[in-house]
Amino acid sequence: MFLIFSKKERTDKYGKEQEERVYKYLKRKGYEILERNFKCKVGEIDFICEKDERIIFIEVKSRTNTKFGYGRDAISEERTRHTKNASIHYLKNYVDKKKSIRYDLIEVLNDEITHLEAIY
Repeated sequence: MFLIFSKKERTDKYGKEQEERVYKYLKRKGYEILERNFKCKVGEIDFICEKDERIIFIEVKSRTNTKFGYGRDAISEERTRHTKNASIHYLKNYVDKKKSIRYDLIEVLNDEITHLEAIY
């Protein structure tokens, strides 16, 4: 018996596998994972972490090739706005004291993880 998966199902599965790799990567690098796949009415954030007294909002973009560009090429103004709005919501509702923040992007291209800090 063969199972046939749609392109979206394969893409979703690949994305989830890569997010798990990123989770392990962040843990190895000493990040405390506060939230994973945080969603609110104004947006969503793949990972919210803390390291060195800083809250870090991380977007993960996975690719199997660069035919349509790198992960960083998929960060639109609209995506940036949604991430910032979701981060403001998170800070107002879940963080007790004022902390510095940073926005990062983690690109996964096949087996290579590239961590871009302070992208905006």
